[in-house]
Amino acid sequence: MKKNILLFAIFFFAAIVLNFNVSQAQWVKANGLYYGENLKSMAVSGTNIFVGTYNSGVTRSTNDGATWSQTTLTSGYVYSMVAKDNYAFAGFYGAGIYTSTDNGLNWVQTLPSRYVRTIIVDGNNLYAGTDSYGVYLSTNNGMNWNQIGLNNKNIWSIGIKGGYIFAGSTDSGVYRSSNNGLSWSQTALNSGAVITLGSNSTTIFAGTYSGFFRSDNNGDSWTAVSVAGGNSVFSIYTNGGKVLIGTMSGGVYYTTNNGTNWFQSDLTSGWIHDIAMGNEIYALSDNGVFHSANDGFNWSQANISNQDVRSITCMGTTAFAGSGGKGGVYYSSNSGASWIQTSLNNKTVYTLLISGGNVFAGTNASGVYVSSNNGTNWTQTTLNNKSVWSLTYFNNSVYAGTASSGVYISDDNGTSWRTTTLNNKTVLALAHNSNTVFAGTETSGVYFSSDNGSSWVQSSLNNRDIFSLAANGNNIFAGTTDSGVFYSSNSGLNWTKTSLNNKFIMTLSVYSTNVWAGTSGYNGVYFSTDNGTSWIQRNDGFTENPYVFGITYSIQNNYVLIAASANSIWRRPLTDFASGISYINAEIPSAFSLEQNYPNPFNPVTKIRFSIPAVDSRPDKPGYKETHLRGNDRVLLKVYDILGKEVATLVNESLQPGTYETTFDAGKLASGIYFYRLQSENFVETRRMSLIK
Repeated sequence: MKKNILLFAIFFFAAIVLNFNVSQAQWVKANGLYYGENLKSMAVSGTNIFVGTYNSGVTRSTNDGATWSQTTLTSGYVYSMVAKDNYAFAGFYGAGIYTSTDNGLNWVQTLPSRYVRTIIVDGNNLYAGTDSYGVYLSTNNGMNWNQIGLNNKNIWSIGIKGGYIFAGSTDSGVYRSSNNGLSWSQTALNSGAVITLGSNSTTIFAGTYSGFFRSDNNGDSWTAVSVAGGNSVFSIYTNGGKVLIGTMSGGVYYTTNNGTNWFQSDLTSGWIHDIAMGNEIYALSDNGVFHSANDGFNWSQANISNQDVRSITCMGTTAFAGSGGKGGVYYSSNSGASWIQTSLNNKTVYTLLISGGNVFAGTNASGVYVSSNNGTNWTQTTLNNKSVWSLTYFNNSVYAGTASSGVYISDDNGTSWRTTTLNNKTVLALAHNSNTVFAGTETSGVYFSSDNGSSWVQSSLNNRDIFSLAANGNNIFAGTTDSGVFYSSNSGLNWTKTSLNNKFIMTLSVYSTNVWAGTSGYNGVYFSTDNGTSWIQRNDGFTENPYVFGITYSIQNNYVLIAASANSIWRRPLTDFASGISYINAEIPSAFSLEQNYPNPFNPVTKIRFSIPAVDSRPDKPGYKETHLRGNDRVLLKVYDILGKEVATLVNESLQPGTYETTFDAGKLASGIYFYRLQSENFVETRRMSLIK
């Protein structure tokens, strides 16, 4: 009988080793476009929006941009997209064209190996412009393609007007064909690169690196249009006399009379890669997808997308995020699962504060705004001409840390403000405990006030740039720009440097003995369970570690949220951080190892120690070692009973190299033999332990 059980366990372990593709706890992008990639192209059909990226294939929304998900096209450079009915077409740079017949659920390659720059639809015909191979035509919904002309040209744009096909090249201007591509002739716009083409019944428009052109006689002559200050024009949308153009740095311009008069929309900045029509008009910029319900006059963001998010705060299910790219404030009612832009939509927001029924936003150069209805309406307070870096609420007053002018205090929710004696410093961070307010300054360390801001005392941490602060009782944490995290256990009287001692700490958040630190320099998130004595990186799920400007958490809804530069909002369950893993030794081991648990036998608690080496993440450079494990090099530590049934997961994440220790509590398990197994992509080791009660 024992032999049969042992054989069963052996086969069980073999099976689970061969099936290591597990569900993994990690950071998840909060309802935005795919993180960290340039957005290049867009197509809209009904409520479906498709976005092609510069490195990560195609992302899709089925609800007008409210939420996004990655399609099965997960990699590659997608320079062009078009959609009609249930069909979607993606033009890849170097991988040809992929076609979907079911709104992006499944894709098949229909034109291989070409560098596709543009695809357009004209009735039952599809035209594709390529690098070096000219123009291709499909007459059967993209299933087959035939080369039809300009065979040695780089064609970046195609337009249709009447019986003419127009093709924009990279060096020879615009070509046209009157016989469906059998022959081509050069138009009067015959030099330079033509990035985009658009047309209506009377006019063909051309966007170039040196401005915008129009022709009212099918290309026989062209006129330069005085619009957008000569900005490069990358996208054109036409609907009768309404024409919208997307520029490289000036946002969207529009006309309602076919170009007689032009106006700049309120989408005034950003590189506009594409403009398309669905239920509304959509514009694709580096900052995500924007939509307009009034023909492009006014725009709002379809989601928080790839915003540079500088601040975040939450209370219960309510969360607010502040943009660093003049996107203002975003609001979430579901713990960051989805976001909408509030009416404060054109400011850089460095800091946010929720207090009672009010939300306060500290902005760049415009002071503090306040909303009493979750961001539906905002009012600029009388502190209206300062850059406000930090906010906190203490003893019924709002404190604002400003650039060069120290701390201001409002006792009436922002109606009026008074200066304090700390009045000539840049205050980058504010925090408080039950009886003291702390101010982190530029170059002068931490100040504190125990009399409601009437007087301030410089602490012994007095010669650092303090970029972030967090307080929990007498435990105070200070994040510096070059020396990591400092810790005080006596309300700021004395300070010690923690083991996280050489990073730029952009944000800190504390809950009980747990501390989160957001860093710059693509170091992501660090986490401590022992008030900063030891730290581990918690970056599993990121494809590239972000700059982290803000961290907040909701105990009620079990989520930790971070604000990341250029990468928007990410979140993960708070329970993911309750693993009890301790970072024992930062010395990088030469190999994986799993030590025998101690004590053994045990009742009911035991400790397990293991070591993680650096991985060779650059196979093109043998011997090149990264200083941390990447997201696909995960570490699993699980416990099984004698029959091979999993009874506990102790570790399930990416860990930086070093030696770790975790605790296994078997209080709810019966006495017997158990196995614990450490596994990564290229390593598996299993040990046996005995529970005796």
